Formats: sequence, structure tokens, C-alpha cells
Amino acid sequence: MEVTNPNSIGIELSSDAYPKNIEKIIENINDIENNIANNIEIIIANNTKIPKIIPLSQIHSTLAKYNIKISFNDIYYRPLTLNDIPELILLHKEWFPIEYTELFFQTIVFSKERNTFTIAACIKIEDKEFIVGSVCCEIVKEKMSKQSNFYAPFEHCNRTCFEKLCCYDLELCYILIIGVIDECRKIGLGTKLLLDVEKTILVYKPRCKGIYLHAFDYNITALKFYDKNGYKQVNGIKNYYFIENKYYDALVMFKNVRYHT
Repeated sequence: MEVTNPNSIGIELSSDAYPKNIEKIIENINDIENNIANNIEIIIANNTKIPKIIPLSQIHSTLAKYNIKISFNDIYYRPLTLNDIPELILLHKEWFPIEYTELFFQTIVFSKERNTFTIAACIKIEDKEFIVGSVCCEIVKEKMSKQSNFYAPFEHCNRTCFEKLCCYDLELCYILIIGVIDECRKIGLGTKLLLDVEKTILVYKPRCKGIYLHAFDYNITALKFYDKNGYKQVNGIKNYYFIENKYYDALVMFKNVRYHT
């Protein structure tokens, strides 16, 4: 695509109608076609950002094609596999402002070094499987101390609980990423994924004492969702995220699954 003088394509503009930086704008327009393919934001001469074009998962067009409204009972669950990674990358570009690489998912889905587990929520349409939600977790160890980011969560426990937890290193479940497609919002799928994480660690991770995650401090909808599911804000981290040359704060949300006040 090449843009030259606007008059050459039948558009008549007075001299007053031309932006002062029209030459620079035209120069940048000529580069847009190549850059869109790489999902790059172009900043043209007047500092206006041209938004990224994000490729969408096929689930959206398939649901529209067959006019399907997903029911909670249509969904089944399984672990993620390496074959799911291309679809996961597309979905997470829709869900989050942070881009995750193929290597990131490989180390979560199949890694001998990291203690991870995953859950995929899936449906079948015309014998083809689609992922409609997923959660990825890692079991991590944290030393209990006043200096630890994870000291604060256990101040909400009773004294007996707190003393027990202070006796050894903690195993905690860290939710790396969790998301569902827009068409599955408000049907209980996100809550189901959180409950399945809790059930998994209660049954298979007996040393794990709680679950935590990070959330953008401005994402009120997400914070209310976690609070409704028993997660409490226990810490804040300044400038935790760095996205498009801007810092954002994070909140640490925690749920105690072993001891109760």
C-alpha cells in the first residue's frame, strides 16, 4: 500500500486542511501494512497511537456461526498440553495486557524443573475442541519472616495457626494466569476454576498452605471477583508491572486453605 498526494486519488483539500506534519504522517502510513503483521503499535507524527490488531481465537467466530450460547454444563476439564500452546497464546492476548511467549507456556505445561499444574476448560463444537478458560499454577516455597511478602497473609490467622506456619518453610500455590472468554463470563466458570485449584492442592499438595496471585490495583472487577471467592488483599507492590513504558501497581490477593480463624 502506497500513499502519495491526496489529490492524485481524487480528493481536493485546501491548504488549510493539511496538517502541518502531513509529510511525516504519509511516510508512517506507508509502513503500517508491514508493522500490523507484527502487532506493533505505530506512533505517528502527532503521537496518536494506532491500536494493535489482536488476532482472535476461532472460538468466537465458531460460536457466532452456529449461534451457540455456552452452558456451564457443556464445559469439561482437563490439563493443558503442549498442543494447546498456540491457542493459549491467542487467548491470553485477548485476556491480558501482558504478552506471554511460547517458551513461557512450555515451561508451565511441561517442565521437570518447575512444580506446576494446569486446568483447561473446554467445549466441543462439531467434534472440534475449543478452550474457553484456563488456569496455570505453580507451587512455590516461601520462607516465613517479617521481611517476606507473605508474612502479611498469616497475620489474619489465629495465633495458633500463625505459630504453626512459622515453624517451617511455606509451600504456597501461585496462580500465574487465569482467564475465561467473554462468552463464558457470568456463568460461574472463573469460580469453578478457582475451586478446582483449591481442590487440587488440598488433595495432591498436602504441604501447600494457601493460594495467592497478583492483580492490577485498578482492575476493580477482578478484585471484587477474587474477594467474592475468599481472596483477601494482603499486600501491595509498587510498580510491579511495566507495560508500554508505564508502571502499574499490583495487589497481592491471598486465600488460606488449611487453617481458619
